Amino acid sequence: MASRSFSERALCGVIGLALGALLLGAVVGCVTVRPEDKEFLAQPSMTFGADGRTKAHDEHVFSNREGSYGAGGVTGGGCGCN
Repeated sequence: MASRSFSERALCGVIGLALGALLLGAVVGCVTVRPEDKEFLAQPSMTFGADGRTKAHDEHVFSNREGSYGAGGVTGGGCGCN
C-alpha cells in the first residue's frame, strides 16, 4: 500500500478544515428565540417580499392622500368601487 503524497495530504487537510468550519457555522447558527424576544427581531426591513421602509412610506403617503389609514393589504371592499 503506497502512502499519499504531500499534496494529497494537504488537499485532504484543506477539505477537512473547510467541512469542519461549515459544520461549526451550522451548529453555531442554530438558536431558539423566545416569543417575547421576537418583537425585537421583527424589524420592518425584514418584511417578506418588499422593503419594509418603502412599504411604510407608501402607506404614509396613501393615508395622507386618501385621508384614511389601514386596510392596505386587502383590495376591494365588496361594493364594486375598487
